[in-house]
Amino acid sequence: MWDTDRYVTAYAAAHPLEDWAETFAHYLHILDMVDTAESFGATGSAQEPAHWGIDVAGITIDDLVARFRLVNLELTELAACVGAPPPFPFDLAGAVIGKLGFVHRQVIGHTDRDRFYARN
Repeated sequence: MWDTDRYVTAYAAAHPLEDWAETFAHYLHILDMVDTAESFGATGSAQEPAHWGIDVAGITIDDLVARFRLVNLELTELAACVGAPPPFPFDLAGAVIGKLGFVHRQVIGHTDRDRFYARN
């Protein structure tokens, strides 16, 4: 077992670069899970398809984690109803949330760089 307060997965504990990669991958999973669930109204906040997509810069990591926990609970319960294992069996706690927050800030910083995407 790994230190779940410090690493999102056991593999993340193997090396600092693996920690970054696993944390970033899980951040993207979390963002996508929340966005998809909310777009279908699974959290009571259905949106029109034209409005799908979480405004990354407009959400805090704490809010994203709170929304994810609700989505993950729903998903885990649905999986249990059909005898399937939890699809996302990771607990977000301690330093893991701090690391996710770091990734979140990097993503926000990158999405603010319109000039990066501008055609020359």
